[in-house]
Amino acid sequence: MVIYVRLCLAVFVLCLFIAPYLHTFSHAVSLLPGVGAPNAVCLFNESLYLFGFENLSGYPRVYAVVVDALSGAIVKVFVGSFGGFYDCAVYGGRVYAVGAVNVSRSSTSWLITVFGDGLNCSGNVSISLSRGVDVAMDIAVLGNSLYVAGVINRTGFSWIRIERRALDTLSLEAVYSIPIGLGKRAVPRIAMLRNSIVLGYTLNDVTHIIFLSNDLKPLDSMELGYGWHLLSIAADDNCIYLGTTEGIAKVCNGIVKAFHYANGGSAISVKMFNNSITALILIPNATSTAIAELRILDKDLELLHREVLDRNAKYQLYIKPLEIVNNRIFIAIAERGWVLKSIDISPQLAQHKETALSISIEIITAVVYTATIIIAITLYTISEKELNRSSKTCLSPHSKV
Repeated sequence: MVIYVRLCLAVFVLCLFIAPYLHTFSHAVSLLPGVGAPNAVCLFNESLYLFGFENLSGYPRVYAVVVDALSGAIVKVFVGSFGGFYDCAVYGGRVYAVGAVNVSRSSTSWLITVFGDGLNCSGNVSISLSRGVDVAMDIAVLGNSLYVAGVINRTGFSWIRIERRALDTLSLEAVYSIPIGLGKRAVPRIAMLRNSIVLGYTLNDVTHIIFLSNDLKPLDSMELGYGWHLLSIAADDNCIYLGTTEGIAKVCNGIVKAFHYANGGSAISVKMFNNSITALILIPNATSTAIAELRILDKDLELLHREVLDRNAKYQLYIKPLEIVNNRIFIAIAERGWVLKSIDISPQLAQHKETALSISIEIITAVVYTATIIIAITLYTISEKELNRSSKTCLSPHSKV
């Protein structure tokens, strides 16, 4: 009986060991019914700030919403002019959002907006760089400067442009631009690698990576001619991780060290989390929507965990809807409106360093099944021993009949 109790305790401890690797959906919150989409999410003062656009009136309008990170309750909503937000960043008690605002029916200008706590607008810059479709699409903070990347499209001729601006006044400090050509389209992405800025874009099936100093002077560059289309960038101290239309690439010193295929989907957003990479994969389906899938990889791009989040997500490529706080991942996606999903993950899973560890329900079932078999065999053995002992006791010459 003592051995039986010990075995039960062992199985219980085993389940406790496995439990941290399990995950549960905390909540999914519908923020805005109808049309439109959230393009970016940032955490600020225990609240989630979602930025994108809505077009309930038939025209896209700048739209932002603040959601309590614990309860999922909507705290405040901001509706602006015709246009939309595409990315956000938090620094020094402020939230910076970038996008585009309509100048006329056929032209837009860059938009940089600064928010304080509770979506209180404290600064706004609209930059008309041409008479075409100009859009600020990506934002990052390095040192005491704000870096904004976007595109300029004037009468069919396009440029990629990255600006360095002061965090307090938004005044322009430096500019770097690249001509793309007539009738060409490219979407820039930026990330911070140590004290430099990584600028990436895909043109004519070639992905260009340019390393810039903090004053936007070119340091180095490389080209990756694999036919990928770059969608997102993340970086650690030594390597960059590219989310593409085929999957995720790890690039170190100009060499592709590893690649994780998205199985027919696109890695629209990649983000570093401790010693792992979190990616949002969109896989188109037959209903003109997409399957949204969360994948967590180690730094060698070995799969640690995957989970289907939504089977009717809007198929959007150039968005940045991931935010990670402690062991919780927040994902803003478009379904039949704005939807915020919260997933609880294990810190052990994110901090895994040595080998890829993927524990599924089937493995857990197998472990419990095996443990049950062991218990059964052990109990059978104990029963046999008890039976033999009882038999020997009955046959003992010292026993009383």
